[in-house]
Formats: sequence, C-alpha cells, structure tokens
Amino acid sequence: MKKHPRDAVTEAYIAFGGPILGTVGAIAAYLLAIYTQYDLLYLIAYVGFFLNAINLLPIHPLDGGRISTAVTRWLWLVGLLGGLVVIVYMKSILFFVIWALFAWELLQKYVLKNGNRKKRFVPFTLPVALEPLVQMGAFIPGEDHQRELKFSTSSTLQGEQEVTIHWPGLAIEQSIPIGAGMQLIIHKVSVTGVRREPAQQPERLVIQGEIQAQPYEPDDYYDVPLQTRWVYGMLYAGLAVFLVTMLYTISGQVPEL
Repeated sequence: MKKHPRDAVTEAYIAFGGPILGTVGAIAAYLLAIYTQYDLLYLIAYVGFFLNAINLLPIHPLDGGRISTAVTRWLWLVGLLGGLVVIVYMKSILFFVIWALFAWELLQKYVLKNGNRKKRFVPFTLPVALEPLVQMGAFIPGEDHQRELKFSTSSTLQGEQEVTIHWPGLAIEQSIPIGAGMQLIIHKVSVTGVRREPAQQPERLVIQGEIQAQPYEPDDYYDVPLQTRWVYGMLYAGLAVFLVTMLYTISGQVPEL
C-alpha cells in the first residue's frame, strides 16, 4: 500500500484479498490432487488451507485482525484468547511474538490508554552556508544551542507530507519531507544542537533537530454502516467455516512426513 487506509471498511476490503486468493490457490491444489492422486499435492492443499485459516485469526497484523475492524473490534478479544490456543498447538515462537505484540497494543490502547505510546521523533539535519549569515550580522548559535522553531505543514500531490521550519534569525525557511502514507500530527520542531564544519568549503553551519509527531487517527475511522458490518461479517465467518471444513475433510488424505 502507498498509504494507510482512511477507514475500517477500506482496510477490511484490502485485507480480504489475501485469504480469498490464498483459499482459491489451496482449492486448485486440492482439485489437482484429486485428479492426479499425487500425495504431495494433498499436503500442499492442506498447508494452504491451514495457513489461510491462521491468517483469518482476528489478530493484528494478520488479515483477520484487519477484517475485524469493519465487523466488530470485540473479535480482537476472541483473537487474543484463540491465539493462546494456537500458540500451544503450534509451539511457534514467531506466532507467539505476533500475539504478544498484539496483546501489548490492546493493553496500551484500551487499558492503559497511553496516548503518548505512538509519539514519533523524526530527526533532521539541515546544512546552512555560514558566510551569508556572517555578512548579514546574524547571531551564530553555539554547539549546545537548543530551541523550538515555528513550523507549517503541507502535503504534495503524491501524498508526501512536508514540514516547513521557520527560523527568522538565520533567514531559514526550509521544507523537510517526512514520508508518505499515514499522516502525522506535528506537535513540535526542536533544535537539538548546532555544529560548524570549517573543513567544508564554503564553511557551513549544520543544524540538528527533531520533529515530534503522532499518527493521525480520525475519530470516525471505525464508523461502519450496519449493512456493511453484516456483509463483511458473513463473508468472514463463511470463509473461516469453509477453511476449517476443508482441513477436516482432507486431514485423512495428507501423507505422513
């Protein structure tokens, strides 16, 4: 994706692509196995159905967790409990890490309600020619100089967000790109240090700083029409039931490794 979805419906719509196409691939392998009676194809089909069933668990960042955003976020609690069962069954360290990160995210968001958990500090380095500053009689800050700067924000047509910093005393008005995708709320732009580089010709001043920001989360992100919830919920449940049924159906046809 070039950017984060703007609402839960879009996020779920995109997330359906993985398990649906994955299930189609597993079905193709299963039909081919029936036609050829080749044991390895039965195994491939089984693995395909199994992985897609795991991917439908309502756990972020799995596709099932993203689909749940448009059905009901209470499914995340089901995923939290169901994930423990999968961890015991699979004994997978990787899945445990995914589950643990998901559990920590829910704890932070809904229990601790720690709004600062998503704060980001984007560092920047800004070189400035020194001679023009000396000629205009500007005050040259020392190495330990720290201050907050005025700023403005904008976005390009390509969706890239920019922060323009303003330092009138040094006649600086410079735009700094901070990436495309999820939009950030800029809280503060600070200078953390200044250093001279006399070896450079012409000599220059290098300003180091950081941009304090936070991802923008619109309040209506999870507002989903009731009809859409039902449609997505039925498709989600139907796909999950189908995958479990296929796993049960071909379990006896999978060869022993």
